[in-house]
Amino acid sequence: MHLTNTSLQGILSYFAAPHTSTLHILRALLWIFLNILYFCICNQLFDPEEDKINKPYRPIPSGKISITNANHLRWCILPLCLGLSWLWDVVPQCIVLLLLGSWYNQGNLGKHWFGRQGSVAIMYGAFNSGAATVAADTSIDALEPGYHLRHALNMIIIFTTIQAADFRDTLGDAERGRVTLPILFPQLSRYFMPVLLIIWSVIICTMSKLIGAAPMFAKGMFILCGMLTGMRFPLLTTPKQDRASYLWYDVSYLLGNFYEVVNSWRLASKSYA
Repeated sequence: MHLTNTSLQGILSYFAAPHTSTLHILRALLWIFLNILYFCICNQLFDPEEDKINKPYRPIPSGKISITNANHLRWCILPLCLGLSWLWDVVPQCIVLLLLGSWYNQGNLGKHWFGRQGSVAIMYGAFNSGAATVAADTSIDALEPGYHLRHALNMIIIFTTIQAADFRDTLGDAERGRVTLPILFPQLSRYFMPVLLIIWSVIICTMSKLIGAAPMFAKGMFILCGMLTGMRFPLLTTPKQDRASYLWYDVSYLLGNFYEVVNSWRLASKSYA
């Protein structure tokens, strides 16, 4: 789901980026795919025993690929990530992803909730920024201030809500000694999810006024989606239900990005009218 989610963000970055083309969206998707694939391989190589508990369907614990072959694939992908990032002027974003990814997987940055959520938020920002730059075929400095604001807002939202992914993994995380918010505050963290998602939905709708007003129906549906998604966490608490709730969280996050893109279109159409 991470791969699908981040790839769809690349598509949305294409639609939000100025001076772009179909070729640029394909480049952005390729850049995202290779970088997220590199991170996922490293993540699975770091602690395959944990994946046997939390995510037995992954390629390594399910036996679809050996650790040796996964290592070979990782070292084949790395020069591609660096080379394409240099070619498309997104080396800083790639370096951030590589360094934080290594620290997260091999340096136990993801063992505590603050380091985990902070690093994931920054990596999401690097993915969004890199995808927008590649899709727009321009440097990050040339993008309009609204794009920087959108990336910053995405990072803050991820930092405060990405614990949605940890509810499904509490058994394996506890066994491996990780300290996540669902482990620290089992009940409180669940009841905070609807509060956070509703607040962020309202903030996104309010900030959309800066780039053109959206129909009230669209705002209402977006806030309703955030509320219904958030309410799943305190009401549906089995591991299977938590996995489904995280999928709904991903959908809500993508809807937030799509909502901002649609408003950007509305502003652009008004400015050229």
